Amino acid sequence: MGHYEDLYWEVHTKLEELNLSNEFTKQLKKMDGQRKHKYKSHREKWEYAFARVTGSSLPYIPKDTQEN
Repeated sequence: MGHYEDLYWEVHTKLEELNLSNEFTKQLKKMDGQRKHKYKSHREKWEYAFARVTGSSLPYIPKDTQEN
């Protein structure tokens, strides 16, 4: 579970820094009504929504969990 908590904390922190929390919430709500996201895990939804609002590549992987 540790990696999940790390992801959620880093996403939350980045969204606050970039002032994108409202856009992120809107993206998650939009995804709730889309069939292609119905069976994604909570983590996958957060990664996807974060990438959409920041314009980063998919999937979002925090720097500290990337393999060298």
